[in-house]
Amino acid sequence: MAIQRQSGGARRLSVVVPATDVSGLEETLVSVLEHRPDNSEIVVALGTPYAEAQTLAGKATLESYGLKVVNYHRLENVRNIYEETPARAYALAKAANTPDAEVIFLSGVGMPTVEVLDALEKDLGKPVISSVAAMMWNCLRIAGVQPVIPGYGRLLAGE
Repeated sequence: MAIQRQSGGARRLSVVVPATDVSGLEETLVSVLEHRPDNSEIVVALGTPYAEAQTLAGKATLESYGLKVVNYHRLENVRNIYEETPARAYALAKAANTPDAEVIFLSGVGMPTVEVLDALEKDLGKPVISSVAAMMWNCLRIAGVQPVIPGYGRLLAGE
C-alpha cells in the first residue's frame, strides 16, 4: 500500500512496512521500492516499546533501506511488552508523530496496537501501521487474500 502526493515539488511516497523482522522487511521494501516513483522519499515516524539501543538499531535498519525516519519515540518504563495497554500504544504513536511524517510505524508485535489503529488514523490524518497488523497483512498477501477487515486501520481495511 502506498500513498503518493506532491510536496514542495518533490514526490513523496508513504509506505507500509509489513514486517516484524529484518528478512520480512527486506522482502517488503524491495517490492515496494522497485515500484516507487523516481526522486521520491519515504518518510516515516517510528514508535517502539524497546530500550534506546534497540530503537536506534530499528531506526538504522529502516534508514538502511532508504526510508527517512523523521522522528522516533519509545515508551518509557516498559517491563513487559505483553502488559502494555492500548492507551499507551495510542500515546506512543501520538508522541512519535510529526507533521513531516507521512506514516507512523509502531514496532513491537506484542504491543496491543491493533485496536487503536483506526482511531489513530482518524486523529492523525495519516496511515498508522503496527508490526502485528503488518504481519497479518503480509500473511494474507502471501496467501493470495486481499484483506477487508474494517475497524483496524487502512491497511487491514484494504484501502
